[in-house]
Amino acid sequence: MKEDGLGRVFVRQLVMAIPWGIMLLVVFFIAEASLKQQVKEGIEYGITRAAKQKTNLAFDYDMVAIVKKNVREAVEFAAATSRNEIKAFLKDPELKEQVKKGMQYAVNEAMTGATDLAFDYNVVTKVKKNAKEGVEFIARTGRNEIKNILNDPQVKRDLKEVLEYDGKK
Repeated sequence: MKEDGLGRVFVRQLVMAIPWGIMLLVVFFIAEASLKQQVKEGIEYGITRAAKQKTNLAFDYDMVAIVKKNVREAVEFAAATSRNEIKAFLKDPELKEQVKKGMQYAVNEAMTGATDLAFDYNVVTKVKKNAKEGVEFIARTGRNEIKNILNDPQVKRDLKEVLEYDGKK
């Protein structure tokens, strides 16, 4: 057997390794493509699931009852707190006097301005006209909007369910 040179041995081993390298690359690309598809499907599933959970949460009557209760408690707390704070402020005699003087000043200024305006014919005419148009517009628009909302069967059903809900399913 004839001894080969180092370069020849290297080339022979390289030629034998090339098919294995190509096969390894093909397997790698196939695995990458399938992994990309699985990741994409997983993300789509997660997004879809989250959206369904959020919509179900909005129509969960247990949650609606809890939110309704919490809102009512928050309003009651805010009213009680502000009432107590106002009472505490009004117990101060100096503050009471300042509020009294401020109210007297405001009433006097308002009366002075009102009497000036009350005798201006153009202002009175405009106010009467605008007030009448405003009341008519509000009555007409509000009546139509309320009728449209209350005639919606979905709204009727939802309102009935919420009002009749007593904590049981």
